[in-house]
Amino acid sequence: MQNQKASGKQSILILSNVDWEGLWYQKQEIACRFAQEGHSVWYINRTLQRWPRWHHLKSRIRLRRVHDEGRSSNGAIRILSPLWLPPVPAFRLVNRWLIRRSLAKAGIPSGGWLVTYVPTQNTLDVVTLVKPNRLAYVCVHNYDAAPVVRDLLRAERELCHQADLILADSAFNFRRLERLAPGRTVYKLPPGVDALPFSQAYRGDEAIRRQNMVYFGSIGPHLDLLLYGEMARHLKVTFIGTISSDLREPIPDGIELRPAVVHNRLAEALVDADMLALFYRPTAYMDGVLPAKFFECLATQKPILVSGLAEATNFANEIYDVGGSAPRTLEAIRNLPQYETSERLQFRRRVAEEADWAVRFAAFRDLLNSEFRS
Repeated sequence: MQNQKASGKQSILILSNVDWEGLWYQKQEIACRFAQEGHSVWYINRTLQRWPRWHHLKSRIRLRRVHDEGRSSNGAIRILSPLWLPPVPAFRLVNRWLIRRSLAKAGIPSGGWLVTYVPTQNTLDVVTLVKPNRLAYVCVHNYDAAPVVRDLLRAERELCHQADLILADSAFNFRRLERLAPGRTVYKLPPGVDALPFSQAYRGDEAIRRQNMVYFGSIGPHLDLLLYGEMARHLKVTFIGTISSDLREPIPDGIELRPAVVHNRLAEALVDADMLALFYRPTAYMDGVLPAKFFECLATQKPILVSGLAEATNFANEIYDVGGSAPRTLEAIRNLPQYETSERLQFRRRVAEEADWAVRFAAFRDLLNSEFRS
C-alpha cells in the first residue's frame, strides 16, 4: 500500500453495511460529500457478517462483477466489493490474506481517515493494515439482538477502544455505546435529508384528501404487513421499493407495488402521497433503528403515521404513533383536518432543516478534523 501524500486532502476509506447501488443512506451521502470536497474516497460494499444463504452469496458475486473496483456514476468514488469470508475465528488467517490483497490491489494508501459502519474482526484487520490517522465507528444497529456471528460483540468493544470517534445514529444506539465504551465521549450522527427537494413534495391538501397512503423503501419482514393490509381495505396503499429476498410472506391484497425510484427522483414520486406510513414490527433488533427515510418523510411536511418504531417517540409533535392498531390508525386519518395544524407543520420543517445533509456532514467532518481523541 502507498503512503498518504502530504496535502490538504485525505484518503478516506468507508466500510459500509449497505451496498452502493441500493437504497440511499448516510454512508453514500458522506462518501459523496467528501468526494465533492476533493478527497480521495474508497467505498467498500457490505461484506459477509454471518454464514450466507445462497441468495446472499449470489448477490456478493454479482456485485463483484458489476463494480470490480469500479467507480460511482460521477467517477469520483472508487467502489469495491471484496469477497471476504465471514469474520469467524476459523477463517481469520485466510481473511487477513484476502483483506491485504484487496487493499493492495485497490491502491488504498496507509494513513488517511477510516469510517466504518461494520464492527467485525475483519474491520480490525483493515485498521491494522491501513493504520488510519483518524478512525471513526458509527453504530447503526443494536447488535446485541442481531443474528450475527458471536465474535462480533468482542470485536465491537475493541473497535470502540481503538476508534478516535464513536458515534451513534439513534438515541438507543447512543446509550448502547455509552455502555460498551464507559468513559468515552459518544457523539450523535443521525440520518439526514436534502430538505429542499423533499419539501417540494408537499401540496397542501393532504389532510383534506387523505386517500393515498405511501411507504417507500425496502419491503421485507421488518414491516407490519398485517397493518398495511388492513389499511388497504379502507384506502389506497402504495409501496415504492424492492421486495427483500428475506420476505417469506405474501404482500397483502390491495397494496399497489411500484418499483424503487432513484434517490434524486424520490421526492417527485411522493407528490401524490397524502400520508406516509412507517409501520414496523416491534422487535429488539428494531429498538436501535431510526430509518434513513424518517427525516425525508418529515421534510415532505405530509402526515406521518408510525408504528413499531421506538425511536420515533422522540418526535411526538411531528408524527402520529398508532401503536400497531388499525382502529387508532383510521381514527388518526379521520381527524387529520383537525390535527394537521400550522404548528405541527412548522415542527416538521424545523426538524428537517436541522437534519439537512449539509449540517450533518459539516458536524461529522469537523469532528474528524479535531486534534484530540474523544
